[in-house]
Amino acid sequence: MLKSLKVGFVLTPGMLTTGTAYPYEMWAAAFDRVRAKRLIGDTQLHLITVSEKLSTGRLPLQPDIDIQNSPPLDVVYLPALWRNPRLVLRDTEKILIPWIVSHYDRGAQIAAVGSGVSLLAATGLLDKRPATTHWYYFDEFRREYPLVDLKSDFFITKSQSLFCTASINSLADVTVHLIEHFFNSETALHVERNFSHEIRR
Repeated sequence: MLKSLKVGFVLTPGMLTTGTAYPYEMWAAAFDRVRAKRLIGDTQLHLITVSEKLSTGRLPLQPDIDIQNSPPLDVVYLPALWRNPRLVLRDTEKILIPWIVSHYDRGAQIAAVGSGVSLLAATGLLDKRPATTHWYYFDEFRREYPLVDLKSDFFITKSQSLFCTASINSLADVTVHLIEHFFNSETALHVERNFSHEIRR
C-alpha cells in the first residue's frame, strides 16, 4: 500500500457536481474504514480538488489548489459535464489536456464520466482504444473523435489505466474497483454496501 495516496478531482466550468461529490465521499468512507480497522499503518489519503478557476460548475466549488501547482496524483477523476464539452475544452485545453497526459505518463489511474470522457478523448490517449460516454453525446462524440472505438452498448470501458463510464452510477462501480485496488476487498465491499446495493462488480 502506498504511504501517501493522492486522489484528485478536476473541477471545470459546466461540471455536474454530483459526478465529483459521489466518488469523493466514497473514497472518504473507504479511508474511514481502513483507519478504523487499523489496516493502513501510516498511510495517508489526500483528496484534492484541482482547477484553473476559483469557482466552477453549476454548484460552485472552491478548489484546493490550482491545477498547475497540483502534486502528482495516483488517481484522477474527470468530471461529468452539463454544457457542450467543446465549450469546456475551449476554456481549459491549453492547461488541462497536457496535465492529463502528464499524469497518464506517470502511471495515474484516470476515470472520466459521461460527456466528460471528451476531456480524455481530446488528449489522444483514447485513439484506437475502447471508450464509452453518455448516450446523449454518442453521435457528436463519434464525429469529434473518429479514432476512438466508441462502445455505445457498454457502461464502463477500461484500457490500461484509463476508465470511461457512461453515467455517475457507473463511476461508482469504477470507484469501488479502485478502492479495492489501492486498499483491499473488505474495504471495497464496505463502501459498496453503504453507497449502493446495485453496484456491479
